[in-house]
Amino acid sequence: RAYRKALGREVNSEWLGHLLYMDPKRALPLIEERTRTTQDDESMGMLAKAYLRNNDDKSALDVFLKAHNHDPSDPEWLQGMVMIDPAHSVEVLSERVGETGDGLDAEIIGAYARALELTGQGDAAAKWYEKAHENNSSDVDWALGMLRSNPAGALSKIQEGIGDTPNNEQKMVLAAAKGANGDVGGGRALMEAVVESETGPETWKAWASFDPATAIKRVNEHIEKNPKNGGLWMGLAYAHMSQGNKAEAQKALAKALEIEPQNWVYRMEESQLSR
Repeated sequence: RAYRKALGREVNSEWLGHLLYMDPKRALPLIEERTRTTQDDESMGMLAKAYLRNNDDKSALDVFLKAHNHDPSDPEWLQGMVMIDPAHSVEVLSERVGETGDGLDAEIIGAYARALELTGQGDAAAKWYEKAHENNSSDVDWALGMLRSNPAGALSKIQEGIGDTPNNEQKMVLAAAKGANGDVGGGRALMEAVVESETGPETWKAWASFDPATAIKRVNEHIEKNPKNGGLWMGLAYAHMSQGNKAEAQKALAKALEIEPQNWVYRMEESQLSR
């Protein structure tokens, strides 16, 4: 109510953002009105999110595409497009990526790979996941994409890209690769080293990709010590997703959103789980 009263005096993007996650139905017309006069990609992106929160996928896709065309370098709009309509996203991105993807950001190449994977084009997806990984060897998602299609080949590629002193993200990637190739103990040892200093959602996603039972056990131990950490709850949701336990994943994700209601990544995962 306080946000709606404030918006009656001044349309402020921060207040609109809060209202969107508290009351999407009431926020939508206010955001539509604001976008009629403000055409930057952030405003259009907020409108796309409002449509998504109001279960209007078609309108959301149209506006995500406009936001992407306005700022092709922002991966947030690509993520929304790929989630809603991966087939259309393949069409949009194929011309931009071209034959080699040279000069493009890893996020754009990775989004293309994800769209290909979701449309059943696993071999093509593997090629572009590998390209995205070459551009950013610390990104867990690109490594997991490689491992889903070609575990043995991915392991050698991942090892090639990691030096003598890997950072935590690279340790996660290497752990997932080891686990996917049968060395669960080696992967688990690497993850135990990682969680001494890093317990974000990607940590548990990587661990759960090859050892979900242990990941669930360990993240729950961290939640007991820090129950107000939204990232830990999101990590638990990822771990349950790896086991195919949608009901438990949704419960954990709901807790993450209770703590961080405006987290766009969590909202995307919520939309994906509900499909």
